Amino acid sequence: MFTWLNSQGVRSDLGFEVENIDRYSIAYREGAIRLDTLRDF
Repeated sequence: MFTWLNSQGVRSDLGFEVENIDRYSIAYREGAIRLDTLRDF
């Protein structure tokens, strides 16, 4: 199940979060792990 963090992100009951940072960037967080995807043009 997912819970809204804000208008751009969600938290799973499995313990991870996914958030849209800007138009081309997404952040995945799970405990101490953070993975950012960035689009470089």
